[in-house]
Amino acid sequence: MKDVNPLAGFRHYFFTKKELAQLLNYKTTKSIDRLVLAGKLKPTRLTDKAIRFYGKDVIAFVKAGGVK
Repeated sequence: MKDVNPLAGFRHYFFTKKELAQLLNYKTTKSIDRLVLAGKLKPTRLTDKAIRFYGKDVIAFVKAGGVK
């Protein structure tokens, strides 16, 4: 069962920056900010300060080889 996708079931989940950084094994949320600025991750803005990342966008990012 090595090929089991750890993101299965998260397709319709909204991740915070902190949750996403932990999921992708980044040390800080600054890496998430850099991915957004580079256009590799698409955030959903709830308010001016609150952003979330839709699960299907995160899955597409991972499948495209975004995490090393």
